[in-house]
Amino acid sequence: MNRVLIILMLIVLIACNDSRDSDNINSYFKKTDSAKLIIADDANTDTLYLDTIKSIIKWKGTKLMHTGQHEGTVNFKEGQMLFSDENLVGGQFVVDMQSIYNTDIPKNDPVPRKNLTDHLNKDFETNLFATASFTMTNVEKVNSELYNISGDMIIKGVSRSIAITMEEIKKEKEYFSEFSINRSLWGIGDRGSWLEKKLVDDDFVLKIQIVL
Repeated sequence: MNRVLIILMLIVLIACNDSRDSDNINSYFKKTDSAKLIIADDANTDTLYLDTIKSIIKWKGTKLMHTGQHEGTVNFKEGQMLFSDENLVGGQFVVDMQSIYNTDIPKNDPVPRKNLTDHLNKDFETNLFATASFTMTNVEKVNSELYNISGDMIIKGVSRSIAITMEEIKKEKEYFSEFSINRSLWGIGDRGSWLEKKLVDDDFVLKIQIVL
C-alpha cells in the first residue's frame, strides 16, 4: 500500500514539473493556437510596437532548382517586441497574408502578374488563413548587435518551431533577419498539381526588416 502511494506521489511531482517547464517555454506571451497577437503582462519589460508602414517582409521563391525565381513583399499587420534592461527578450508579429505582392513582374505586364498573385493566394489559402504569425520562445544575445532566436511560426494554421538570427541595426529601433523555410512543412502548395509541386523548389527566402 505504501509502495503504491509513493508511486502516485512521484507521478504527481513529475506532472507538476512538466507543467512548469511548459509555462516557461514562453514567459512573455500567452499561448494561442491562432494567429493573434496576445501579450502577457510583465512589469519588468518594456514593450515597443512595430511600425507597420516602415517594416516589411521580402520573399524570394525559386523554381526548377534555382534556374528561375520570383520575388515580392508581404506586409505586417501588427507586432510588438519586448525589452528588459535594453536587451531584446521577446517578440510577436502578425502578418497580413492577403497582402502578398509580386515585384519582379512589371506592372505593364498585368496578366502574368495577376496569375502569380492568384497562384500565391491559392498556395497559402489566404481566403481561409488571412494571417500568419511568429512568436519568439527563446532569445539569446550573442553580442551587442546579434541575437539567436527560437520561435513558433504559424502559417495556414500549422505551427512549426524555427531558429533564426536577428541583427540589431539601430538600438531598440531597427532589426533585420534573413532565413529560409521549407514550404512543405506548412503544407504550402500541397494542393497544387504534381507538376506545380515539382516545378517550385521547397525552400524560399524571407528577409525581415523590422522598424519600431
